Amino acid sequence: MIHGVNYQQLNYDQRFKQQRIIHQNQFYYGNFLFQNSDPTSSSINQFAISGWFFIRYVGIDYYNFFKFILKGQQILSVSYNLDNKNVRQTLLSYNQDQTINTITYNSWYLIKSQIIVQNNQVIAQTSVHSYGSLFLANIAPTTQNFNQIFSKADVTLQIGNSSEQPGTQESCAYSKNVYIYWDEKIDDSKTQNYVDDFTALETQLVWNFDFFYTKANPKSYVNTAKSTKIYSTNYDLGESQILLVKSNTEFKTDYVNPLDFGGLVITFHFKIPSLSIQNLKLFQILNQQVQISISIDSSQNIFLNAQQIQAIPLNQWNQVTLIIKTLILNEAFLIVNTFENLIQKVTLSEQFLLGQLQFGDASNTQDIQFSHIRYYKGTFLTSNKGNCLLQDSRNTVSCIICQSGFFINYQSNLTCSSQALPSINVDKDNIIDWNKNFQNCPQGMVYDQTTFQCSCLNQFYMKNDNTCSKCPSYCNGCTNQSTCINQDPQRLANGICQQGYFDDGYSCINQKLTIFSLTNNIVKIFTTPNLKPICSQTISPIDYTLTESVLNLSNQNFYSFLFSFSYYFQDLNDNYSFAVFSDGANEIFTFSFSQTPDYKLINFEVQGQIVYKTAILETQVVWIAFWTNLKSITLLIQSHSQFFHTSVNTNLNMILNNPQFCVGPCKSKYHPAGYLCGDLEHRPLIFIQNITNPINDLTTLQMFLSNPTVNVALFKISLFSDLTQIFKNQLPSNPSLVLDFQNTPVEIHRLKGFGFTRQVNAVVQNINISGYYWISFYCSILPVTINSQVSLLSYPLNGGNVEYFLVPHGQKILIRICYITQCIDSKYSMLNLQESNNLFILMRHQSPFSGGIHFIEFDVICNYLREQIQFLSVSFTQNIPTISINIGLQTQNTEDFLFYLNLINIDKGDGQYYFDYNPSQNCFIFQQIDQMNCIYYKNNLLIYKNNITVQECQSYNDNQLIFFIPNLQTREQIILIYQINVLVLKDITQIVIHSSALSVIPFANHARAIKVIVQNANIQIRQHLLVTVLNQIIFQIKIYHAKNAHSNVNHVHILKILAQNAQLIEQIPLNAIVITRTILKLMVFV
Repeated sequence: MIHGVNYQQLNYDQRFKQQRIIHQNQFYYGNFLFQNSDPTSSSINQFAISGWFFIRYVGIDYYNFFKFILKGQQILSVSYNLDNKNVRQTLLSYNQDQTINTITYNSWYLIKSQIIVQNNQVIAQTSVHSYGSLFLANIAPTTQNFNQIFSKADVTLQIGNSSEQPGTQESCAYSKNVYIYWDEKIDDSKTQNYVDDFTALETQLVWNFDFFYTKANPKSYVNTAKSTKIYSTNYDLGESQILLVKSNTEFKTDYVNPLDFGGLVITFHFKIPSLSIQNLKLFQILNQQVQISISIDSSQNIFLNAQQIQAIPLNQWNQVTLIIKTLILNEAFLIVNTFENLIQKVTLSEQFLLGQLQFGDASNTQDIQFSHIRYYKGTFLTSNKGNCLLQDSRNTVSCIICQSGFFINYQSNLTCSSQALPSINVDKDNIIDWNKNFQNCPQGMVYDQTTFQCSCLNQFYMKNDNTCSKCPSYCNGCTNQSTCINQDPQRLANGICQQGYFDDGYSCINQKLTIFSLTNNIVKIFTTPNLKPICSQTISPIDYTLTESVLNLSNQNFYSFLFSFSYYFQDLNDNYSFAVFSDGANEIFTFSFSQTPDYKLINFEVQGQIVYKTAILETQVVWIAFWTNLKSITLLIQSHSQFFHTSVNTNLNMILNNPQFCVGPCKSKYHPAGYLCGDLEHRPLIFIQNITNPINDLTTLQMFLSNPTVNVALFKISLFSDLTQIFKNQLPSNPSLVLDFQNTPVEIHRLKGFGFTRQVNAVVQNINISGYYWISFYCSILPVTINSQVSLLSYPLNGGNVEYFLVPHGQKILIRICYITQCIDSKYSMLNLQESNNLFILMRHQSPFSGGIHFIEFDVICNYLREQIQFLSVSFTQNIPTISINIGLQTQNTEDFLFYLNLINIDKGDGQYYFDYNPSQNCFIFQQIDQMNCIYYKNNLLIYKNNITVQECQSYNDNQLIFFIPNLQTREQIILIYQINVLVLKDITQIVIHSSALSVIPFANHARAIKVIVQNANIQIRQHLLVTVLNQIIFQIKIYHAKNAHSNVNHVHILKILAQNAQLIEQIPLNAIVITRTILKLMVFV
C-alpha cells in the first residue's frame, strides 16, 4: 500500500487563474485546513506550510506573509521588512530576524515553515527560497514552552496583513501554490534531491501513451491518462503493440514545458532488439537545438547528456526515468530501472521554455522498441512508499517506478504488484501489460481496467450494435445519447439549459452583469484632460459635465445606471471636491478628498454625509466606478493597483428631473473651498444608462478602465470576393496594412479562407500601436490537420514574445499561450477539429494604472467557451511605435499541418468589450460601450438581411424557391436558387423530350455531376441537395412524360446507383459544366 503525503492546497475559487491577488487578509480555518487528516484525532501535533509570495512594497514596518492563530493567540508568524532587508519568524512572542540583502519587491519568494508540538513545547523553523537560489534564509529551529493542545478546530491561518483603513496597508502581495502539510517532516536537504522536496509543485500525469491499441487504430496512438484520448500521427506505427522506431527515423510527440509547474518527469520502457549494440540516440528534448539527450554506446552505457551511467543489458526491457527540476535549481536526474545507484544528475546550463520529445533519431542505424511513454508536470515525488520506489504525487496510489521485484501494473492504474498475472506480457520485464495474445479492442475502443472489457474512448458511448457514438458536447461522459454521467446541474434532462441560462456548449451560464441599454451609453474622453495648467483660470464646468440632454434619465421608469472615470490627483487640498452628481440644485452624490498624517483619503458622500472612505496611493491614477438605483450604491475603487468595493444603502426616494454628472472642476455646496486639480489621464468617462448591479461581476467592470479598442485590420474572403484584393486591409483607416504571405503558392479558398501550412505563413507588418499595445485577435478557423503543436500567431512584447499555439488534444484543439518564459494551456476553451470555429483571444492589462506590477490576462473564447489565462509581469516597458504580427510562422519543429483562417480581425487596446450571456440577446461580444458594435454573434448568426441563425437558414424557403446553406467560415449564407438547379437539368429536359421515356442512359453525365457534389459536400448539404435535384428530375419526368410517371421510382433508383458508382468524365455538356463548377465551388467545405 502506498501512503501519500497528507496535505491541503489553499484554493481560491478563481477559475483557471494561476496567481491569487490578495486584496485583503485571507483567513482559513482548521476544519478546512485539516479536513482530510485522521478523523479519529481532534488535534494535530506536526504540520507545515509552503507557498510562493510576490512581494509588493508598502511603507509599513513588517509585512505579514502568514500567521497561525490558536484560540485567538498568535503562535507563529513570518513577516518581512524591506527597509532593513529582514525576514522575521515570531514564535509566540520571540522574534528571530535574518537579513537577506537580495530581497526586494516585485519578486517571487518561496516561504516554508514547520511547527512541531511535543513535550509541552512548540518548535518552529522557517526557510526562504527564490528562483535559482537554494537558500536565501534558513532560520534555525527555536523552542518555546507551550502547554496547550493544538486542536484542529481552533486553528486559524491568516495570509496577509489586516488593515485599519480600507485601501492601504492591506495585503499588497500575490500568492500561489500554498499548501498545508501534516504528519510529515520537511527536510530542507531534500531540496537538492529529486524526492521529498517540499519546494516542488504537485505532480500531475498528462500522458500515458499506450501503443497496444495502435493495431486497431492505424496511424494513431492512445493516451490513457485521466480521460482517454486518441492522437493521430504521420509516423508509420505499423501494427505492433509497441512503438517500433526504425533506423534512420524518429518519433515526435507534442511539446512539453519544463518551466510549467516547476519541472517535469518523463518515463518510458525501451529495448534494443539487436544483440550487437551501436551508438544510438535514444531520446531527446528539442527546442531549435538539443536541450537534453539520452544516448547509449556500443558498450551498453547510458548517457544523460555527457554524463555516463554504468552499462546494463540493453537487449531486454529497461525503464528510463528523467526528472527535470526548474523551480529552485535547474537540474536533471536520470534513473535507470529500479536501481537507485543507477542515477545520474546534471546541472542544466540554461532554461528553455518549450521542448519537443523525440524518440530515436535519423542518424541511428538500429531499430529501438519503446513502450508506455508517460509525461508528468510537476516534480513533487516521494520514495520508498510500500512497494513503490518513486511515487508520482502527494496523495495518489499510482507509481512511477516500482521497487525491485514488483511489477508496474498498466492494467490497474499504475499500481505495483508482486504477482505475475495471467495477462502479463512475457516480452517485457517488470511490467504487467496487455498480453500480446490478448484480444484487441475494435477501433476507437480501449479496455476498461475494472472489467477487462472493451469500452469506448472518452466522450463516446457504446450503442446496441457494439459501435461507439459521440456523447453530446455538454456531457462529461455519457451512457447514451440522452444520459450524461456528469453535466451542468442547470441543464434539463433533454439537454437544454433552464430558462434564462446561456448554453456555451458545455455549461449553462447565468449572466451576472447585464447592460440593457444598447443605446444612450456615453464614452467621453476630454480634449483637455490635465486641469493643472488651467486651474488658476476660470474653467467652465459644462465642458466636464454630462447633462440630462445626453443622460436621458428623466424618461426612465426606474434607475439602474453607472458612471466610471479616472483621476490623477495633482493637488492634495483637504476638503476639496472632484466629482458631483446632482439633480438641478439638489447635490446627491459627491466625491471629495481629505487626509490625515498617515493616509490620503477619498470620501464618498450622499447629500453631504460621508458614507464610505478609502485610502489611496496618490502617486497613481485612481479609477472610480459607482452604480446606483438610488436605493443603494455599489462603489468600486482601484488604487495601489488593487480593487476595493463596497455597497451602501441610501434609501433615496426621488425622481430625477434634471440630473447631471460633473468630474473635475465641479462646484459643490458641501465643499465651497473649491475643486481638486487633477488629470483625467486621457481616460474615458463612461455612463451606462441601464445596467445591473456589478457587485457580482467585478471582472467585467474592469473592462471599462481603459480606452476603447481600435479596429486595426480585417482580412477576409467571401464567395464573391475579388481575389486580387483579398490581401489588402478591408478597413479604410489603415489601407497600407496587408496580409503578406511569405511563401507561394498561397492556398485561397472562397469558403474556407486563407490556407496555412508548414510551408506557408503570413505577416502583418508595421501596425501602428502608438498609445496602445494590447492586441485582440479574432477570426473563424477551420483546423483540418493538426497532429502536433502549431504556431497560430506571434508578436513581440516586453523584450520577449507572445505566441498562440494550436495543440492537439484528442479530437479537440486546445490553445497554448506562451508569454516571455511561461506557457499555459487552455483547460476549458477548445476548438473542434475539422469544423469551423469562432476564435477570440483578447490580451488585456488587468491593472493598467500600476507603476511596476502587471497582470497580463488573456481571455480565450473558443466558440462560446471562455476562460482566462493569467501571467504576472514586472517592470513592463514598451515604447516601440509599431509591431508586426506573424500568422502561421513556425520557429519550432512541427509536422505537416493545415488550417484555414477567415474574417481575420486585429484590434489594439484592451478596453470596453462586453460579453453578453443573455439567451435573448443575439450578440455575444460587443465592442465600444457607446456604440455597442457586435463583433461576435451567438447561435452562429449569418449575414443575411437582418441576420438569421443557422437553424433558420437551413429551414428557410420563400416563394422564389431559394435554398440556403450556411457557411460558418464567412458567416454567410450560400444561396442556391432552384432555378439554377433547373438550368443544370436543362440538358436532361431536352434529352427526355427527344428520347425514349424508358431510357435513363442520357442521365448518366448528370448523375456523375451529382456524384461530385455528393463526394465534396458535407453530409447535410449532400443529402439535401441530392434529394432536391432528384425531386426536380422526377418533376421534369412528370411534366414531359406523364404517361410514364409510374417509372419515376425506377428512374430515381437508377440515378442513385449512377451517382454512387459512375466515374466523372469530361463530356458533360458545357452549360452543365459551368453550373456544376459553380455549385461545386459553393459546396466544397472539407
